Amino acid sequence: MKEFSARVLVGDKSFVAENGYLGVVGFGSALILEVATTSPAILAVTIDGQRNVARRVSAEERKAKQLAKDAKRNGTALQVKKELETATHTYRQTVPVVNRNNFACTQFSDNKIILLEWEERSGHLRLIEVSVTGQYGHFFLSEQAVYNVQAFRLGNRLTIPELPKLPELARFAQENLCKDVLKLQSAEDFKEAPEINADGLERNQARVKYWNKASNNGLLVSAEGQMKIHFTQVATREGHAYLEKGEVVSYRFRKLKDASENGFAKHQSLLDYEAIGVVPDNADPKAPEPKYINTIVDGAVTEARPFINIDELTGGSLRA
Repeated sequence: MKEFSARVLVGDKSFVAENGYLGVVGFGSALILEVATTSPAILAVTIDGQRNVARRVSAEERKAKQLAKDAKRNGTALQVKKELETATHTYRQTVPVVNRNNFACTQFSDNKIILLEWEERSGHLRLIEVSVTGQYGHFFLSEQAVYNVQAFRLGNRLTIPELPKLPELARFAQENLCKDVLKLQSAEDFKEAPEINADGLERNQARVKYWNKASNNGLLVSAEGQMKIHFTQVATREGHAYLEKGEVVSYRFRKLKDASENGFAKHQSLLDYEAIGVVPDNADPKAPEPKYINTIVDGAVTEARPFINIDELTGGSLRA
């Protein structure tokens, strides 16, 4: 049972996404992403560029601190209600809508709220990203368990062998979520999961190594090697371009990256190749393969970025 809820606020109106779809959003809009949880086993966190993990302050905690500050300043006997002990904790993130290639979209750095969910009995930790993303001016609210990992005991420390590059996450979980490290399985019991590979794939097939909904991109592996993939090259499902980890997809071809082809991708991958014309098995029946339009770059006409007509992909259903 999910123990958190998410919605998007625009002015005095709130929107709960139906099948993830929020609607059409224009440039310059100010969206507020709001996540509320009633579970003490779920905390919102921030993770900076150095991968330091810090607890995010809820609206209730902020209010309680202000009430306590006011009471102390006024010198009254005001009994401050401890909002931090309330059943609900609410977290909010302002999500700017920016113009990129004449389409409204969000920026990966500030379009999400990160939750850590701890399961005491099994010692499992889930890192969930709740995000707002734009695709060709159409916006989606997504929830994705980016990591779902087992925590282990190494001496008197909590460790997460699957995430060796995130030691701060293990430290944070031990200090804020895990009640008894000694009850966790020993790190000696850890068995590494098999890596997603290209075994059994046919020509022009690939397996999804990962897909991040908040950044709208991912990584594929095929017999030709690994390829980055961006939503602009993915046929939609119910109007939304995304992939699922482990699924098999088809692709037209792969091509070398061009440094001038930034498109919608703010963060370029270090990989040399990207996949073109990716189609999942259950793609929308009306979704064509990604098309190209001629774009002027430094005075020369080049196929710089793909263009997908949202009405063609959805039969106009998103505008109805």
